[in-house]
Amino acid sequence: MQTKKLLYFSLFVFLISLSIYRVDLSLGFLPFKITPILISALYLILLFLFFFLRTNKIKIRKFNFLIVYISLILSVIQFSFIINIIRMSEIEYLQILRFILFSVVLVSSVIFIYLFDKLSNFYKYTLISKFINISLFIYIFFSILEVYYFFNGKYFLMENNTVLHGLIYPYPHTIGPYFPRITGGFVDPNISSYFLTSIFFLSILLNKSKAKIISFLLIILTFSRSGIFGLLLGSIVYKLFTILYNYKIYKRFNIYLYFKSFIKKIILYMFILFLFFVLLQITLNIILQILTVRFNEDLKEGSGAIHLKLIFYALSKLNDDFVSILIGYGFNSSYIFSQIFFPGNKYANFHSEYITFLFEEGIIGLLSYLLIYYIIIYHLMLKSKCLNIKTKVIIFSSLISLASFNIFYQQFIFNYYWVYLFIMYYILKIKCNNFIILIQNKGTRK
Repeated sequence: MQTKKLLYFSLFVFLISLSIYRVDLSLGFLPFKITPILISALYLILLFLFFFLRTNKIKIRKFNFLIVYISLILSVIQFSFIINIIRMSEIEYLQILRFILFSVVLVSSVIFIYLFDKLSNFYKYTLISKFINISLFIYIFFSILEVYYFFNGKYFLMENNTVLHGLIYPYPHTIGPYFPRITGGFVDPNISSYFLTSIFFLSILLNKSKAKIISFLLIILTFSRSGIFGLLLGSIVYKLFTILYNYKIYKRFNIYLYFKSFIKKIILYMFILFLFFVLLQITLNIILQILTVRFNEDLKEGSGAIHLKLIFYALSKLNDDFVSILIGYGFNSSYIFSQIFFPGNKYANFHSEYITFLFEEGIIGLLSYLLIYYIIIYHLMLKSKCLNIKTKVIIFSSLISLASFNIFYQQFIFNYYWVYLFIMYYILKIKCNNFIILIQNKGTRK
């Protein structure tokens, strides 16, 4: 019993840590952030080793694909490293450091799924449900601090306190000088928008209507183009597939009334957005200035035009030789090559997950990375007959949203991204029937 409580608590802390990237436990003294999720990930790995040493029986057969998958990605990265060291005779320490951190992200995410499988259905449901609720609370808490700092010009409890300033990055992103982009426990509004999108689809999956509405509104407040586009695309796919399924199954289904209801909801959402903009007193001139800011080439990372330049530059570099197309320039090399766009920025990248993987690991690495999507969709379409159509549509729509977001941004270095993908795989492949029972009973002990 004590072991089960320890396991549940450990997984709970790990999930909650996924929502906190604004905190740096190193107080800014190290070249990389020591975030709560990094500590939790390392702890989870140690916990797994503890179970292994204690029992000496780790049944991993049903997790074979995930183990092979992360081993394949890490092997491809290492191979690319070695070849590029031979080709270029040098490699930066930051590349090695980030490869180690990325390895921790992948390994801890698989271990989470392995340990998650040890819980009963009741604890699985409770864990995910609490994760949704508490992560939204944490997000709102940090967002309130952001807004306070923006409108008051100072951060209470932090004024003239360098230690606390090093602990929590207080400064919000803004659109021009007008209002902040709400990012919660994250620093980057784009990353926060997709974290919220994963919460949004998990809320639909678990029938948590309040969490779904809250996460939807918070995504809008990030003003992330990629996040809002991914959310809307995923929502449209979800509605269209639902319409098509109902029309096929129920002969008496009135498609006109369904579309009418759908249009009403769209109008309601648009009305909410309209009221939001009116309350903030955004005039036409301010909107035009914002658009100018967002697409001005001189503003670097805030510019839509610079994103396209980054992609074209990466593709042109790959075209230099055939070896680079196959194996890329090595993990995290994108930050080195993109310095011409973002001088001195150690977090510089090509702002596209697919382009970054293609540039750093070549075609071999990109195909290896995309394998997880193929496997999930394969099981979704052909294998998982136990899932009802609603669950399948939700999972498929969330994957479409995830994939579209990655066109102009990247998130593969974040734990929440892999945890969400692996949870979807887990539902489809490993605990299909049990998951349906879990949702139908809403976490009861039946």
